[in-house]
Amino acid sequence: MRMTSTACELSIVVPVYNEVDVIEHFHQTVSDVIRTLGIPYEILFVDDGSEDGTFNRIQELAHQDSHVAALRFSRNFGHQSALFAGLSHASGAYILMMDGDLQHPPSLIPELWNWAQQEFDIVYTIRQSSEGIGWFKKLTSTLFYKIFSYLTDVELHPNTADFRIITRQVCDTITAMDERDVFLRGIFSWVGFRQKGLEYTAHERAQGSSKYTVRKMLNLSLSGITSFSTVPIRLSLVLCGFSLLVACSYSLYALYVKFFLNKAVQGWTSLLILIAIFCSGIFIMLGIIGEYVAKIHLETKKRPRYIIARTVGLQSLRTP
Repeated sequence: MRMTSTACELSIVVPVYNEVDVIEHFHQTVSDVIRTLGIPYEILFVDDGSEDGTFNRIQELAHQDSHVAALRFSRNFGHQSALFAGLSHASGAYILMMDGDLQHPPSLIPELWNWAQQEFDIVYTIRQSSEGIGWFKKLTSTLFYKIFSYLTDVELHPNTADFRIITRQVCDTITAMDERDVFLRGIFSWVGFRQKGLEYTAHERAQGSSKYTVRKMLNLSLSGITSFSTVPIRLSLVLCGFSLLVACSYSLYALYVKFFLNKAVQGWTSLLILIAIFCSGIFIMLGIIGEYVAKIHLETKKRPRYIIARTVGLQSLRTP
């Protein structure tokens, strides 16, 4: 944890990846907003293995501003791991999480802070509209939230963002969880506590382009669903029942044709269709089961969620 002469009231956790062009603007904008609150604070950057000099720029900021601290991963471990690392090393009584590209509006921070002071343990944000985000990303995001809500017993509001403020108690509860493949949006909803949602409009990126590729979004979606639902793996029972029903129906039809119509069943076309249907179903279920087996494999190996290569402004490190 970071050691300061004054107790830190608010920690701002900021995962960044190749954001060298925007990091100074972000720091200046957020600092100006936080100063209006008149509270002790820290800005904790988590560099997720950037390759463009982002960490060097953060080091320069840390030398100029004692409120800045940073972690640098040994490689890219992913956005969720970066957030978890920030939560694990934040020293504030309250922890605010936001992205470093300024799509999460810093102007909303005072309102988040005010609601947190009204005995809300988690104040999260809901993206109402997004400037500059294409139809494909909006569509896939909507589909994910609908599928997630249908398959799990965790209530996750559509378009929930990682832009939220939580209390120290919530932070300690989450960081104590011994999970490797974390989906924090689901976990924040799962832990309960008193929660409040605020709507906001996501701005366009100040500089650069999104680092969340289709592959990363797909991996995050699979991680979220398999972390909180066993429904997909139970589909094998449904598929088994459906296969049995179709097989019995087709057998009765074949017997009827043979014994009552006295006609030989040609059947090769229908047989081919049935084999294709059932083989496809089998391979789909094997794929779903494989996802869960892979998750078990990763969890049992107990590898660290991330590896910290360098730090700035931190006196000690916690085990990931």
